[in-house]
Amino acid sequence: MDADPNKDEGSSHGKEDSLPVGKTSPANDSKQPLYLQIPTDLQEQISGALQRAYRHEDERNIKDPIRVEIVKDEELTRFEKKTVRFGYWGVVIASCSLIAACVAAWMVFQQFKEMATQSDLLSRAAEQARKDSNENAKVVAKQLSGLQAQITAAQQGARALQGQLAESRSVVESQRADISVSPYSVDHPMTFASPQQMSFAFTIALTNNGAFAANDVRMRYKLIFPQFDKSYFTEPGKQQRDLCKPPVPPIIGHMPKLSIYSGRAAPEQINGGWGIEAKDTYTIPADPTHSTRISPVVIGCIDYLSGVMPKWHQTGFIFEIRRKDMRGIVPGNNIPSDAILIDRYIFDQGNSY
Repeated sequence: MDADPNKDEGSSHGKEDSLPVGKTSPANDSKQPLYLQIPTDLQEQISGALQRAYRHEDERNIKDPIRVEIVKDEELTRFEKKTVRFGYWGVVIASCSLIAACVAAWMVFQQFKEMATQSDLLSRAAEQARKDSNENAKVVAKQLSGLQAQITAAQQGARALQGQLAESRSVVESQRADISVSPYSVDHPMTFASPQQMSFAFTIALTNNGAFAANDVRMRYKLIFPQFDKSYFTEPGKQQRDLCKPPVPPIIGHMPKLSIYSGRAAPEQINGGWGIEAKDTYTIPADPTHSTRISPVVIGCIDYLSGVMPKWHQTGFIFEIRRKDMRGIVPGNNIPSDAILIDRYIFDQGNSY
């Protein structure tokens, strides 16, 4: 495509070396690619011009260096002084902190080292203690085994000895002195000096039914007047146990000690004068005479030793004093001896051992 040298006045004016401007082809023309061809001598001219321009610029930059002016002031401002002071103290504090941290680290290291040493010593001591404990446990186990064998043998011996002692006690108990008590005779009539004063005497027989002699025989007794009601069935036994509970009272005065040999009997008399109080009397509602009556009961016990054994034995007794004709005893009415009956209290005889 050829360039047009003659342009309109209103069009743009290009440079001398500008490329030619092509005209547009008609719309109905077929489109063809456009290839611009730049002459070689023109390319060389453009390249040389560019190199010369860059070289001139570099030479000008070298000839005109940048000026740097350093302003030096010997006197510091107040802010600079504070900054320097704070920096100095910061360095001092940091140094002290570093030294303190080093000292603390050294002390902690020493403590850990000491703890490690102590832990090692404790570990060794514990290990030795475990070994000693195991050895001691073995020794103790052997000792306990031997002791258990000794205890077993001792228990067997004790059982055998207990059997022998029980057998000996059984033999001794079967042969020991054994005293029985029974009424023997009425020695004195029942007389009344007044309705409030009674005197009476009777004898009981103490029989030794055992093989050994009964030594140091002693008697305790008391006359009571129980009421003729339901307490009559329990009160004599209760009072007998209270009277004859241990210990055995000593002999009063200089009375000789009584001994009763095997198969023998000895008499003991119960006598005395007894006062009668209003609480000791009673009346029977069905009695047309409305007489005041009493029911005298003798309670007591015999204490004794069997042979030379130190253990005390006891035989209790409770006797009722009644008229043979079964009439009641009226205070003030004397009763002859042959009209009196000494009978065993059938509900209880007290302690016997």
